[in-house]
Amino acid sequence: MPQKNRTVKSLRQHRDSEVEFVDLFRLGALSSAVSSRGDRYLRLTLEDRTGAIEGFVWQDVELYEKAATPGDVVEVSARLRTHRGRPQLHVTWLRRLDEDERAQVDMADLRPGLDRDTVAACWKRVEAAVAEIGHPALRQLVRAYLDDPAFRRVFEESRAAKSMHHAYAGGLLEHTATVLDLVRAVAGVYGAGLNRDLLVAGAFLHDVAKIHEFEDVSGEYTDAGRLVGHIGLGVAEIDRRTREIPGFPEDLRLHLMHLVLAHHERADWGSPVKPQTLEALVLHHLDLLDARVGGALSWIDQEGVAPGQWTGFWRGGETQLQRTPAFETQPPAVPSMQEIEQQMLRASNDQDEPTEEAEAGPTAPSPKSARQTTLF
Repeated sequence: MPQKNRTVKSLRQHRDSEVEFVDLFRLGALSSAVSSRGDRYLRLTLEDRTGAIEGFVWQDVELYEKAATPGDVVEVSARLRTHRGRPQLHVTWLRRLDEDERAQVDMADLRPGLDRDTVAACWKRVEAAVAEIGHPALRQLVRAYLDDPAFRRVFEESRAAKSMHHAYAGGLLEHTATVLDLVRAVAGVYGAGLNRDLLVAGAFLHDVAKIHEFEDVSGEYTDAGRLVGHIGLGVAEIDRRTREIPGFPEDLRLHLMHLVLAHHERADWGSPVKPQTLEALVLHHLDLLDARVGGALSWIDQEGVAPGQWTGFWRGGETQLQRTPAFETQPPAVPSMQEIEQQMLRASNDQDEPTEEAEAGPTAPSPKSARQTTLF
């Protein structure tokens, strides 16, 4: 029985010399292309729990083109090399494991995903945000999910997308935790301008139906994911669950459903309506922010580029990305006690000096003048 020996992470970190090996991976993607010289080749993505790495088949293309499909567990013989500062695999042969062999493989080792410590940390972030929900009906709704052990098991193993961002086991949990973090920060900035409880609940619920949208192993869309999608599935579930809570306010149900319906903003991105409340507008932009940043971080990591080097073309952002160089930084200058005393003295003198208004008679200082005499 073939064994799993090397991780993708260890392969990406090995840059000194070429290494030949045989190992097991999950096939993430497979496509054919034509080189500048007119030769056909295969481009494939090989995955395990630690990430993904790019590989190429240059010989016997017709033989291997149909040897496996995405989601299969494959055994490959390959040579690791560095090309333009990026690690890649030159695959000399591959084969798909049969059902009996696959049954002996722990798929958790072959799907990109979070380690247990990171999963636990993400749950703590989610719980901290949900604990701040003051509205009893909203808190009851969200807790109905979190208090269900079966839901938690599925949710923490689900991906947030097929390929664009957080496309790994635990990605949905990580994405949700980050959007909740962003929501809490933004709610603190805008204060009473936003309904914090509604926004936190919507952030938790906006992608929750993705547990029904993707197959847990292959990452392919389910029938429900193709025919309805997570937005439609999520709205239907919110409608059902809120009606099971006695006295759940009808207007609150509508606003929750709107948050889910509008969080992609555009019809061609899957949203049938545009954001029409402040909470929906904020949720859309924070969801998009984490999707973009999460996708960029994964792409830079997958490409394995060093600081200052460029990745290949990133389809999610329609551009190339440069890994930021390690710039030297200077610590901020700390003023001496003498400088602080001089600043305070100057400020005191400015306040004591009479103005034309003061000579004319006592008047209340305007907000503008009060700000002008503030030192810190």
